[in-house]
Amino acid sequence: MFDTGKYLMPVGLDAMESDGIRAVFVDGIQVYTIDVTDKLHLRQVAVQLYLTHGISQTEIASRWGVTRRIVNKWVASFREHGLDGLKDKGLGRPFKTDEELRRKILKLRTEKLKLPEIARRVKVSPRTVSRVLNAARREQDALPGFNENSQKVEARKNAEKVVSRSSKTEADPLDRGADRAAAVAGLIEDAEPVFAQCGHVESAGALLAVALLGKTSFFDTVKRVYGSLGAAFYGLRSVFMTLFLMSVMRIKTPEKLNERHPLKPGRLLGLDRSPSVKTLRGKLRVLANREQAGNMMNLLAMERLEEAGLPDAFLLVDGHVQCYYGGSKVGQTYATSKSRVVKGATDYWVNLPDGTPLLCVCTPFNAHMSKTLPQILKTARKLCGHRRITLVFDRGGADAANYERLLRQNCDFIAYHKTPRPVDMENFVPGATIINNRQYDYKPYERETELTVCRTDSKGRRQRTRRSVQLREIAIRRKDNGITHVITSRRDLEAIRICGILFGRWTQENFFKYMLSTYNLDHLYTYRTSSVPKEIEHPNPEYTQLEKQQRKIRRRIAAILGRKLDDIAENNLQELANLHVGGKGKELASLSKTLKGVQKAKKTTPKRVSASDYAMLESETRMIGNIVKSTAWHIEGKLAELVRNLWTGVNGNERGIVEAFLQTTGSIEVDESSLKIVLQRQATPERTRLLQHVCNEVTVMAAKYPGTNLRMIFDVADS
Repeated sequence: MFDTGKYLMPVGLDAMESDGIRAVFVDGIQVYTIDVTDKLHLRQVAVQLYLTHGISQTEIASRWGVTRRIVNKWVASFREHGLDGLKDKGLGRPFKTDEELRRKILKLRTEKLKLPEIARRVKVSPRTVSRVLNAARREQDALPGFNENSQKVEARKNAEKVVSRSSKTEADPLDRGADRAAAVAGLIEDAEPVFAQCGHVESAGALLAVALLGKTSFFDTVKRVYGSLGAAFYGLRSVFMTLFLMSVMRIKTPEKLNERHPLKPGRLLGLDRSPSVKTLRGKLRVLANREQAGNMMNLLAMERLEEAGLPDAFLLVDGHVQCYYGGSKVGQTYATSKSRVVKGATDYWVNLPDGTPLLCVCTPFNAHMSKTLPQILKTARKLCGHRRITLVFDRGGADAANYERLLRQNCDFIAYHKTPRPVDMENFVPGATIINNRQYDYKPYERETELTVCRTDSKGRRQRTRRSVQLREIAIRRKDNGITHVITSRRDLEAIRICGILFGRWTQENFFKYMLSTYNLDHLYTYRTSSVPKEIEHPNPEYTQLEKQQRKIRRRIAAILGRKLDDIAENNLQELANLHVGGKGKELASLSKTLKGVQKAKKTTPKRVSASDYAMLESETRMIGNIVKSTAWHIEGKLAELVRNLWTGVNGNERGIVEAFLQTTGSIEVDESSLKIVLQRQATPERTRLLQHVCNEVTVMAAKYPGTNLRMIFDVADS
């Protein structure tokens, strides 16, 4: 229906309408499809764009054709009343109050709270609060703030008696003062999750992800690797549960926690409130000092690899630049996601063919892929066991010496051929060929190719050796008559299978794109840095500047002579200058003299120098963040699979549907053995049916909330 080709690179919010359907794009990814006649769904998507994706209300208002004030009103109503707050309001009879609500209002009024604050806490209108208080005054049960007569003291005593009686009959599970005192006394290492009955819990749908997380070994692995944080109210489980909920609720930075009332995430944590930013950063600092993030990532990767059940291990390898915006002097490199050179560090990710993340290898100073592959291979061997390993990478790892090194370690690879020899078009045989559901008009052409291995000398110059590697080359003729060259050491697989694996690298690219837009993968939990080891080298900026100056001079000489740059011999520049008279001859002579000075300076300037005067990003907290975010991606993928089993849509927007489910408001009911979460209905009957299906499937799993014996039961409200 929609031509998404032109939406590959836009940044921010965009929308396109066709045949009454609006497609919404965020950073080039289609996240929502809406029937424009469905006002409730339109409003829900507008709210989710603001709460989940961080799109400004002004931009949403512009795309929706309304004012910013209306968007703000939708957001406030959704936060207060959930999906019901987005429905068109009609006039009706006054809200009927009961004795329990009356007691809550009287109690809050004794705390000298204003009417709007009382209304917000008990979830009624200020008019209802005023009506209750006026009725209490007429009954001579006056509270402070309404009069200053002798009944004031008596009213306070009556209110305190009401509160005292209610506390004796039923303890408040949100009052965790005793647990905090026990933590201070060193009696507990982690506060036990305790839930209260609540009819309105924002983002209660996030507990769907918590249920699936509880069925994995995530928290067992955390306990195995880190042990304990010592005596604490917010212990190991609470910290990682907070980070996980931040991911699935799209709270992209710890600072964003300050923008939410701490009681709201606390409802999902089973605590009285979520940890503060200062507390969370302090816990992360303690975990980082133990330097166990790599061990934890390896254990989780092993579980995911076993879960995939693949006989052979085809591992996709690609780099991602972790951007840095602090004030320290760190390395610079080109970031594809930013399309420019940025300060940061390169992380190399290892994914399965379906995009499932396994490993993240941090480099101290933007090491090249060819230098990082041995470390990746060493770790992968421990995970894969008896499986045959085949690394799949792009032209970043294209180098004959790198291929030779992998073959010596009995590792196969599939990559794009960076410098192929020309292929005669007549070698391609006509015949329909399907690769990854895409049709080609010609069959693949195969041949053997031999690549000479080069080495780098002490001055950084590449020199040919007598060694070479013999590899299999596969050429695919595209519809535009271009040719894609694939090179591999696997000779036991069909050409179509090999090309399909390499062309399927888009799953890893989509993983990066999704992680950046949804989880803010580039965000650093801390901006702490450390010194780069002395043995690590980097290109000498002075040498690089001399090379740029040399190229600039040679281009100018070529322009004066009207020749190609490669046809000019630098040792004959003076002779060429003598052939010209006037201004050109003088300029050529000056350029020749300058060029000789630059070449002389290059000989005495080292090509690479130590990077010890640079700082490198602190890798442990970065790894912990990557572990939690990749785990959230993996869990949401399982929920998306449940949606895919029932959904009849064709645009591959399962994760967008799951995202809306996770943000759904609901209620919590708790008894001695179960935790029942009832989620609100969705904006359309189809989405409600999908949510009911997911709730049923997750309930059947009989998952328990981590840290408790409460079985999690999910349902959708009838109305």
